[in-house]
Amino acid sequence: MPSGYVRDDAGLVAVLRAESWERPAADDVGVDLAAVDYVARLVDPEIPFHMNVVVTHVASSAPIEEASSLVIAAAYEQHPGALVIGCDSWIWAPFPARCIRFSYPAGDLSIVVTRWVFATGRHQIHLVASRSAEQYVLSDEFFNAIATSLIFSEAA
Repeated sequence: MPSGYVRDDAGLVAVLRAESWERPAADDVGVDLAAVDYVARLVDPEIPFHMNVVVTHVASSAPIEEASSLVIAAAYEQHPGALVIGCDSWIWAPFPARCIRFSYPAGDLSIVVTRWVFATGRHQIHLVASRSAEQYVLSDEFFNAIATSLIFSEAA
C-alpha cells in the first residue's frame, strides 16, 4: 500500500489519509450505518459541525442503479427534510459508480452529504463525506480527491 494511505477495516479499499484528521469511533461521529469500515473527522472548535469521511460496505451483487436508488431512499428516510442535489455517474472508478449529493437540516445548520457508491459485483462500497453547507465550497475538492484516489483490493 502506498504511503499516505490507510486500509479500511474490511480490507476492501485503501483511503488517502487526511493529515490532522482523527480516527474516532463511529458512534462519536453519529454514524448510524451498519458496517463502518473507516471513519475520520476534522475537529475545529470554531465550527459546530465536524467534517467527516466514512467508508462502509455491504455484500451485494446489485447493479449500480439499484444501489444508488437505495441510497437516495435512505437519505429521505434517515434525514427528514433531505433534498437530493444530484446523482451522477462517477467515471473515475474501476467499477460502476455514482456520486450522490444531498443536504438536510440539522438545527441551525444545513449538512451536505456526498456519497460515492461503488457496485463491484460482490459488494457495494460507500464513501460518505459530510460537512456543513458553510464548509462545502472549501472541502468539495478535497473529498473528490479522496474519492478519485481510492485503491480497491482484489477482494472488493
